[in-house]
Amino acid sequence: MNVYVVLIVFSSIAVAMCFFMISYLLFVKKQLNTRTKLLALIVSALAVRIAKSVFFFLIPQLSTFGVALGFLGFSLLGPLLYFYFQGSYHKENQFSFRKIDLVHIIIPVSGFIGIITLGNYLDQFYLACSISLGFYLLLIFRSPSYNDLSPWDLMLYRLMLVLLVAFTFPYFFKYVHSYAIGTAISSAVVYCMFFYFLKYAPRLSTKVNELEVNLQLEQKIINALELDEVYRQSALTLSEFSELVGVPQYIISRVTKKVYKKTFPETVNSLRISDVQEKLKQSDAKGAKIEQLAFDAGFNTLSTFYAVFKKETSMTPREYQRKLIA
Repeated sequence: MNVYVVLIVFSSIAVAMCFFMISYLLFVKKQLNTRTKLLALIVSALAVRIAKSVFFFLIPQLSTFGVALGFLGFSLLGPLLYFYFQGSYHKENQFSFRKIDLVHIIIPVSGFIGIITLGNYLDQFYLACSISLGFYLLLIFRSPSYNDLSPWDLMLYRLMLVLLVAFTFPYFFKYVHSYAIGTAISSAVVYCMFFYFLKYAPRLSTKVNELEVNLQLEQKIINALELDEVYRQSALTLSEFSELVGVPQYIISRVTKKVYKKTFPETVNSLRISDVQEKLKQSDAKGAKIEQLAFDAGFNTLSTFYAVFKKETSMTPREYQRKLIA
């Protein structure tokens, strides 16, 4: 069988998988919020881009409109991913669009119109798409909440990195089968996404993925931090704490954001400062050596202790101690 026939079938199935995911998100999923709609649009854009490749192999002289439509799908991936992941950082996955956000569709719209009207410069337009997608993925990676992503979101981000390589590949390695290889890789990405989707789809409609963490797990984390005083362990990391309490790291991060309005490291240091403050308030500890109290609370460097104490209390430890004695 001709390899291109296999590729057409393989990629067509990928497009069908996209339509399945879109249908589930829009018509089956119980909570149709902004983020769900964005995910459906991401999958739609991906389906359009791969469908364009399928038609290209079926009809080599694909119309300019078809090429432009494929470009539009590809170019919208970056902005849609950006807004989707922005939604994961907001309470209840909701956020509002602003007029300034229209700047994100400049490349998709101008490229779509440019391809239809000019009919050439395709390589330049698609290369601009790849650069744009790479830029948006970098923005997502550099976001302070990147480490708090759920397993589904983290998987989606990594697959988009692979997709970037797949779509960029033909423009740097121009030989007869490079475009076909790029299409095959992008279709394989959809297959991976689909099987992960089947695994996580039931959870996508639960409150856990809406940044609403199970109350029992939440209380377990709070008890470990406040009652068991786990923060006293020197150089405690999120990974170590996760293993200790048996709760995934992303849930711990969400709990500290929800309860303490801080990241996990900030929460630990804040509890350590509270510990030192309580010790200093005790009558028999007002003359205690502050540095020793800091080490007992879990700080392993005095510079960190002084910096965090100043940030938490707007006073130096000595000033705080003198205020108590006065």
